[in-house]
Amino acid sequence: MNLQTDHEDMDQRVKPLAVVLKEYQEWDKKENFMTQEFKDLAERLNEGIYRFDIEARKFIFFNKTAVGIFGYPDESMNDITGKTILLRIHPEDLDIVRAAARQSYKPGYNSGEVEYRYARPDGTYSWTYDRWIVMRDSTGKPKYFEGIVIDNTKRKLAEEALKESKKKLRLLSSHLLKAQETERRRISRELHDELGQALMVLKLQLGSIKRKIPMESVAVREDIENTLKYVNLIVENVRRLSHDLSPSILEDLGLDAALRLLIKEFAGHSHIQISCDIQSINRLFSKENQIIIYRILQETFTNIEKHSCASQIWISIKHKNGSVTLTIKDNGVGFDLKLCMSKHGTERSLGLTTMDERARMLGGSFRIDSEKGRGTQIVFSIPTDESRDPDEFLPNSIG
Repeated sequence: MNLQTDHEDMDQRVKPLAVVLKEYQEWDKKENFMTQEFKDLAERLNEGIYRFDIEARKFIFFNKTAVGIFGYPDESMNDITGKTILLRIHPEDLDIVRAAARQSYKPGYNSGEVEYRYARPDGTYSWTYDRWIVMRDSTGKPKYFEGIVIDNTKRKLAEEALKESKKKLRLLSSHLLKAQETERRRISRELHDELGQALMVLKLQLGSIKRKIPMESVAVREDIENTLKYVNLIVENVRRLSHDLSPSILEDLGLDAALRLLIKEFAGHSHIQISCDIQSINRLFSKENQIIIYRILQETFTNIEKHSCASQIWISIKHKNGSVTLTIKDNGVGFDLKLCMSKHGTERSLGLTTMDERARMLGGSFRIDSEKGRGTQIVFSIPTDESRDPDEFLPNSIG
């Protein structure tokens, strides 16, 4: 379900009704009574129509749909009063409704709208969307509320289901990324402990064999020497892979040192000039969250190296008001951001999706600005562990 389209559909439904009410205002000014033509039209509508006398504090008109929304079984228009409606509005929404109504009849205001939960006979709540206009007398004094009410329960249920679905997907994604980190650490240990040690033993054995070969066997000694160089290269690659999979420097020296080493190594092998303005953030995050921040910068560098063709990068890490802002800007080729973000599923960049998800895992936000030929800027805003708030979803059931 497309909720944006749903909102647009509602607006399209409500606007014509507002026009009808406006026309009725003109009729009422001239004739001072509700025409049969208007009543017939109101009864044919699927939306509720009502008229409330502000001074008398009573409703003087409901169409059948409004009676069905506001009333209980076997109740008529006369059974529905301002008091019964207020008693049936959810207590948490009551002040919102009253404030919206009071605001709308202040000078300079001529309309209002509000969404609230309304009690059903079985004790559950439906969602009601209420929009009204204020009719005034010749002196400008508010005289009537004339409104349109719509049962919005299906849309709100869809919104709640969508939020719950997103929450579950984010939880699943978080678990997958955490499982990925666990597997990376395992593989890193395997590379370091098993393969690394095996290569060192091989290197020692080759050295031992070389020493036993007569000096006159020049060709064989050269072959062994070349093999030793190749083994040394493999050892270095294994160390690099082990470090990339699980940077031990995070455990040994902290996040600041790990990020600076990552920047230094990237500048070294990419030959991109990097300018840094980095504040210390070592003690602002847990070890688990430090790894996520490290991965964010690592993924950013991977994207820059693959796609940007940049010659220079600017990196800023600032801590202010309980939040850390990480900004990475390059002078590369850029890309069409709207086209990229409009793609769905596997068509969208996995790197951008992963960075966004990692930022969400930290309770933060991810923003990217790019334009073809003008480079790219990526900004992560991440609350420190002490300032993070838990996710909030709809607290009340509406079924």
